Amino acid sequence: MNQTIQKLGLCAFVCLLAAGCHSSGTTPAPAAQNAAAAPQPAPAPVAAPPAAPKELACTGSTNGDDAAFVQTSTLYPLMNGKLGGWSSCVEKKLNKTDDQTTVTFLGGATLTVFLYPSSDAAAQEAALPAGSSITREDAIKALKDEVTDGCGVNWSKLNAGGPDASGDYKASGTSCTVDVHVKMLKGSVVGFGFSQAS
Repeated sequence: MNQTIQKLGLCAFVCLLAAGCHSSGTTPAPAAQNAAAAPQPAPAPVAAPPAAPKELACTGSTNGDDAAFVQTSTLYPLMNGKLGGWSSCVEKKLNKTDDQTTVTFLGGATLTVFLYPSSDAAAQEAALPAGSSITREDAIKALKDEVTDGCGVNWSKLNAGGPDASGDYKASGTSCTVDVHVKMLKGSVVGFGFSQAS
């Protein structure tokens, strides 16, 4: 009988212990420990620096100095940067002293540079397909940077015709011999350039 009471007592003790565990205020594990860690977004890739533009290299019949001269022009870096780089460059002699260099850019635009040491003159002419990324403001700024001290050019003439302009808008210097122009077609720049003599 003692053994029966002991068994009942042990059984009751275990039941009480189990009931106490269920009713006691045990602290559940933090959700963060039970749940899988939320995936973190991948870090943004670091953009590589833009590649340096390739140096202009020309073929043709001159002594090769014309490529260096073309790169000092303000028209060349504008076109090279906005049109995706140059694709070809050809130099040729016009006579014993005068040279012509034509740079072709991706998409077919060209910049032709004329050097006339015989008359101490020079000219540059850009031709572009309609709808290129070069704006009239870009062209006028490049021409202003190229023309020494402005030479008294009335630059507002190059802005004539409004936003949908078609035509060749020209201006000349009053204090030096220079002519500038911007050619438009339905609001797109299709040509611009200058000629200058000392």
